[in-house]
Amino acid sequence: MQFNFYALYTDKIQILDYIFRETGFTIVDHYSPMGKELKEYNATQEIVDNFDLHNGKSCAVSLALWNSNYGEKNIIRKIDLNPKYCKGHTFRFAATGWSLQQLYFGGLSGEMLYYSTIQGFNEKGAIEKDYLYPEASRTAHLLDWVQIKIDQRKLKYFIDKKLTTRKLNSYLVLSDADSELQSGRINLDRKLY
Repeated sequence: MQFNFYALYTDKIQILDYIFRETGFTIVDHYSPMGKELKEYNATQEIVDNFDLHNGKSCAVSLALWNSNYGEKNIIRKIDLNPKYCKGHTFRFAATGWSLQQLYFGGLSGEMLYYSTIQGFNEKGAIEKDYLYPEASRTAHLLDWVQIKIDQRKLKYFIDKKLTTRKLNSYLVLSDADSELQSGRINLDRKLY
């Protein structure tokens, strides 16, 4: 599953509030800063305090949504870094796994709004890629794909049906972003119409 949308600050807050209020997802950093652990967020305000939800370009904010009920036990992977190229840092962490949903918020850079996206594997795609690993490491077939699909659709439905005011090709334009776009105060990062 992947869908792209244009969102400004208020739109993003509504998405985060919905995730915390209506889903079983835990939200963590997709990647930790170099030399630090992944951070878990328990409320929208914690994300607001740690990220700039206004400004930035593509993938300005990268988060991972995870539900432990899917059956995936360990989503945290340590990445070794070469301190020569990473300002002395030797590690960072990443959230990875077949059941993760990745939430990337695009930001506003000048008058240019970059799109946001939510993406995650479906059962077929995960199992096909899982076969690249040694048999003992394959886990995609063990996950609760029925529930993953339900949660993916629930989140997409909320954004598509409750927050979207129009579509430009396959991109959803959420309410606050659409208002600013219609007024001419912002432009999109790509020509969609």
